[in-house]
Amino acid sequence: NQEWVSPVLNTTADGALYFSVLDMIRWEEALAGRKLLSKAAYDHMWTPVKLNDGREQRYGFGWALRHVNGFKVIEHGGAWQGFKSFIARYPDRGLTVIALANSENANPARLGNGIAEAIDPAVKPKPMKDPEPERTAGFRKVIEDILAGKPDEKRFSPRLYRALSDPNDRLIAYLRTIGPILKFELLERTDIGEAVLYKYAVEFESMNVIVEIGEDKKGIIGYLELQPE
Repeated sequence: NQEWVSPVLNTTADGALYFSVLDMIRWEEALAGRKLLSKAAYDHMWTPVKLNDGREQRYGFGWALRHVNGFKVIEHGGAWQGFKSFIARYPDRGLTVIALANSENANPARLGNGIAEAIDPAVKPKPMKDPEPERTAGFRKVIEDILAGKPDEKRFSPRLYRALSDPNDRLIAYLRTIGPILKFELLERTDIGEAVLYKYAVEFESMNVIVEIGEDKKGIIGYLELQPE
């Protein structure tokens, strides 16, 4: 599944664990029942951290934190030596989804989120009122330019521009085959440090895609992710 990794790297606590789905269910039961740590420790673990300048980040103590349709989501993924995992907890809905994969090319986060939305449609992201329609229109043009093979170098960080200019990118090549963009709707807008992360639901002629765009205060896009919905 992946190239050789030195066994020495399997001696730390951040991975290389052997467990089953049943083990993960027991762990989730312990988390939900708050059986392992003090209340203060759990509150600290699941509260967004504040930086020295007062800004808030979407991360607690070892967990990524966000909201979808007003519901709290506590989640994290992992990857090591050809295996991937993802857990998403929706405490307001009494729902937890755990996805395990034995392929380096798997996307357990997409799988886990899709399962959660199928079980509980209330956690499927809904378009929000767009406070910046002009910026959204600009981002739509950015995506259209990328799919046309003409990304605007001035809009991107050097690293991202090099990646977008790769003629062998399979995802972009595939998206070019599914027709024009029909809808481009804002799902989330989150301030993260010096940047803002935007998430859009994009409807093409023959499929839907989730697009995440990270833009800094200078209008430079340093993060872009496209995932089939």
